[in-house]
Amino acid sequence: MLTGDIVLYSDGFISLCLEGTEQIPGTVYTMRIVNELGAVAFEKTFTISTKVIGAANQTTYASDAIDNGDLLPAGNSNGQHIRVEGTLIFDVNYHFGWSDHVLTEIIMGDNASIEVGSDTRLVMDRVLVHGCDTRWDKILLQPEAEMQVCVSIFRDAKKAIVLGEVGDFKSIASLYEDNLIGLESVGAQNNKNDTDIHFIGNNWWPNIFRNGKIGIIFGSAP
Repeated sequence: MLTGDIVLYSDGFISLCLEGTEQIPGTVYTMRIVNELGAVAFEKTFTISTKVIGAANQTTYASDAIDNGDLLPAGNSNGQHIRVEGTLIFDVNYHFGWSDHVLTEIIMGDNASIEVGSDTRLVMDRVLVHGCDTRWDKILLQPEAEMQVCVSIFRDAKKAIVLGEVGDFKSIASLYEDNLIGLESVGAQNNKNDTDIHFIGNNWWPNIFRNGKIGIIFGSAP
């Protein structure tokens, strides 16, 4: 039996904070939002098939998760529902994408983190990253790493994005919400941070930082 919360957002994202066992695995569910006249205003079809990657206080590499079948191959990575425990390090280039309005959800366990390895590129295109009643740690870019996020949502983090001293980060029309810190770019030992940071959006699709303690930190570590 499954218990918990299912939240359907108007932009197509669906959040599954569930515990228990699905009685009939692979069941296809449909959620409909109707107006006061009974007409269907919005409809979303989905399955509950969350893969758990890693374990608390342990490190897992993306290449191993792909080999184990917990992550889809990088060239066919659309519409995944995964839960990260411990630290997941991307040691291979990876693109979380979407197709046919099937979006990706990444549930972060308590204090869990993602790292983008040096000389590695991670793309999140229409991805919801969030915790379930707990704070996750961060997404960290190691030196010379690259990351691009597009129309994605980051919630419930201690520090949603932490940039290394040299690298490239691009944010396109994404939402950083309910994080203690939305983005941190701090050089070590008072050194200059040479990470290139690009915020791309417009009046209709802006980058938004809200409902957190601090939106963005730029500076050098003491």
